[in-house]
Amino acid sequence: MDSKHWQLTEEDIQVIALQIGRQPRAVLGVACHCPHNYPLVVVSEPVFFNEEKSVREFFPTTYWLSCRRICKQVSRLEGGGLIARLEGLIARNLYLREMLEEAHSSYIHQRFGLVGRNLFTLLQEEKNPILDRLLNVGIAGVENFRHLKCLHAHIAQQLAIKNNPIGEMILRLLVAPYCEPNVSNCQSLFAEL
Repeated sequence: MDSKHWQLTEEDIQVIALQIGRQPRAVLGVACHCPHNYPLVVVSEPVFFNEEKSVREFFPTTYWLSCRRICKQVSRLEGGGLIARLEGLIARNLYLREMLEEAHSSYIHQRFGLVGRNLFTLLQEEKNPILDRLLNVGIAGVENFRHLKCLHAHIAQQLAIKNNPIGEMILRLLVAPYCEPNVSNCQSLFAEL
């Protein structure tokens, strides 16, 4: 994951706020854009300072799916029991299990790479429990790598860096994941500004 390629414009921030329904926080950049050039996946800071609470907080979701269209489809799949079916497949398929464990390891490594040396040293000195979570929880904060917590996070990782077998499967299940060529949900959101 190369941060040199991330973009984050004021327009991106405005669109992300409309996509997710609130001001985004701890956004480092946009990992990828949709064919209409609107944010699709956002890269989030794994450890940020919550000014309201005056504490550091851990945010396990490095790749955040911001596209409303895809989010709605993935939510419907989750609501239809896809997580349980995929967990059953993971339990039965050693190859899938190994690929998923590799995706979790990659995610942890990439998330850790976003924490600067100074912050890492500070967390160590403080014996902050965030450090343990930072180094040990997988995609979307899952602790048991054979279980799934949030399919949105898996598809976001797949869209951003192409190494998530669950995300790849979900992408194949989506019906027209992107908006039509001349019609964009985000364009209509942005027109409201």
